[in-house]
Amino acid sequence: MAIERIKKVTIASPKRADRQLLKTINRLGVMQVKDLGETLPGDTVLQYHKSTSADADENLRKIDYILNFMHIFCPERQSFPRGLTPLPLVTTPDELQAVLSQCDLDEHYRETNELDERYHQSERVIGEIQNELSDLEPLADLPFDIGDFYRAYRVNLLFGNIPAAKLPLIDSNVEPWSHAAWEVIETPASRTPETSSGSRKGDRLGVVFAFLPQDAEDLRRALSSLEFEEVPIPRIKGKIYDRINELRGDLDAYQHEVAEISSKVAAFAEGNRVVDGRRTLSILKAYWTNSRNRAEALAKTVEGKWLHVVGGYVREKDVPELEAALHKEFPDSVLSIEDPGPDENVPVSISVPSLFKPIQILVEMFGLPPYRNFDPTPFMQLNFYAFFGICFSDVGYGVILALASLYLIRKTKDYMGVQLFLRILLYGGISSIIFGALTGSWFGDLYKPEYLGEGNFLLALQERFALL
Repeated sequence: MAIERIKKVTIASPKRADRQLLKTINRLGVMQVKDLGETLPGDTVLQYHKSTSADADENLRKIDYILNFMHIFCPERQSFPRGLTPLPLVTTPDELQAVLSQCDLDEHYRETNELDERYHQSERVIGEIQNELSDLEPLADLPFDIGDFYRAYRVNLLFGNIPAAKLPLIDSNVEPWSHAAWEVIETPASRTPETSSGSRKGDRLGVVFAFLPQDAEDLRRALSSLEFEEVPIPRIKGKIYDRINELRGDLDAYQHEVAEISSKVAAFAEGNRVVDGRRTLSILKAYWTNSRNRAEALAKTVEGKWLHVVGGYVREKDVPELEAALHKEFPDSVLSIEDPGPDENVPVSISVPSLFKPIQILVEMFGLPPYRNFDPTPFMQLNFYAFFGICFSDVGYGVILALASLYLIRKTKDYMGVQLFLRILLYGGISSIIFGALTGSWFGDLYKPEYLGEGNFLLALQERFALL
């Protein structure tokens, strides 16, 4: 249980083998490639390898675009454990080759882009229609042509609602009402729901007023005193009811368009063919992510006219595996192994036994120590579980936590991250039991005689183990 020893390695190989060498290093997974250009002297003939990840980046952008659009209509359903720690994508060489040879990513991207444009256009129009309907539906019962309402030039027309109780105050024999004409029109906007007793209180009636422009100020002042509320009438042609029917027809058409797009995306996500489906895209994403990583690693290497050089760090225990692979696949290469310098930023790998593995999650969360420092895992192990037990010191709570953790551990065998987290809870539950017994806490104070009677089982245990 310590920070593992790391070796600094440098591999020189013929230039023609540069990409194949990086593939082998990537396959082995034992070496972290470092940027050699930072350590080259100024007068060297070596230079950075001309490598770019532009193609991989572009393909990953297209894949993410397709997956994000697919998520709008059919988000991927995951179990709770898988949501916490997704399983690695497992494929076979034959499946990978079939996906690479048969899946036309550019065509999928083009189709997705067309569907995306149709979808957003439909959603925009649907929103506009719904907003217009919300404005028009309260006025659906207006019996007149809206064009006629705005066609009057010498007379001002005003529509709104007024409390029914105040309508009798409008008297044509009294100014300013003697200079106006009006008509009551009941609409959904001019009616309020009935109260629980069945009476209609606070009803408002729709009214259209007509008056000359010179009387507008006096009429509006008088209407304001009667709690009149003006209702703007939109400028449309024909009757509002006809316009509402037209909008509803358009709304159905665009909603059908969205449903059609959704069905196409769902069919693609199902993946009935090798070239379709979320799994196919996930395989392509993993492939191109790996390609980008190799390209970025290759860009950290240096080369001359005939020579290619790659450097990095390898755990001491993995050096024989790297030597064997190079000897077998690249017999013309030369491997140099040395200890890292004192000023180098060496990657850190911590080796711990199985019992200490769960707490390593917390160590990595706070950050790994420097290479030449000590491993804090044993101290974290002791202090964390002791602190956990002191904070949750109760035998009952600890038993519940431990049993629940054991049950979930059995149900999540395939999810290593979840397993380690649950083992932390399991060990924490055991610590809670120990400290709970020492402090005499058994489901709080449930052991007291007033709850379970004199001489109950919990009271006997509490008296036997309590020390604090």
